[in-house]
Amino acid sequence: MNAYIFHITPYDLVFLGTIFIGLTFALLLGFAKRINRTANRFLGLALAIIILWMAWVLGIDIRLGTYFPRWSWLPLQFSLTLGPLIYFYVLKMTRPEYKLRRKDLLHFSPLLLQQGILVLEIKESIRTGAATYGTLTFQQLSPVLQLLAFVSVILYLYWSYRLIQDFYQRLKFNGNDRYRYELRWLHRLLRAFSLLWLLWIPFTAADYFYYHYFSSSGHLDGGGGFFKRGGWPAGRNPSVFKAAASCGNEAKGYLAKESHESQPLLPGPRTKLKLAG
Repeated sequence: MNAYIFHITPYDLVFLGTIFIGLTFALLLGFAKRINRTANRFLGLALAIIILWMAWVLGIDIRLGTYFPRWSWLPLQFSLTLGPLIYFYVLKMTRPEYKLRRKDLLHFSPLLLQQGILVLEIKESIRTGAATYGTLTFQQLSPVLQLLAFVSVILYLYWSYRLIQDFYQRLKFNGNDRYRYELRWLHRLLRAFSLLWLLWIPFTAADYFYYHYFSSSGHLDGGGGFFKRGGWPAGRNPSVFKAAASCGNEAKGYLAKESHESQPLLPGPRTKLKLAG
């Protein structure tokens, strides 16, 4: 018992508190009955992925394997789905009318690769008796997964920026900018997360070469806090979702009106017949 208490540091206690708070917030996003619940659920799933990742790191740091040798077999890492979840969150914020299709599930197909590698790690763990994070498979393939997760999030963040730009493009002839200010918080959210994700590169490199993935990984703590702070404005202000929905409808109505009004200006059989009459 003393050995167990010895390995729990004050930082681990803060980490544990962050996990419980983040998990509660993710559940609230997933089950709260608010406008645009689909967008909230995507954000809640993204936060849950960060929380599970933090729980995995915490289990390593406190040496949970001493009391539960097979806890590392649990599937707690879904980093390859973080980028798609952010993208679909922004998509539902800027285009609430968008209906998800079956082919959209292809964005989450890299998860099969990540879980397949976990199966290989479990097989080696059974054969050697070591934890999955102590196997040779983990040491060889984990850097590859880290790189793929980094590239995936960067690409989907770029596509999320494009969605916001397209949203603004649809409103450039509207003359009413109040909806643009409604989505400024979303733009700041993506920009802050992009900066945090770029800072993850040197931290992960130092973690791999100097600590061999056994450091406390404080960037995950910052990531969880970021999602809680970032999701709070959307959760406390439902008018944000109303603004995005009404903005899209207003833009479509405006463009349809412009198209209808400009149609008689084009020469055609009807205009010629009218002039002749």
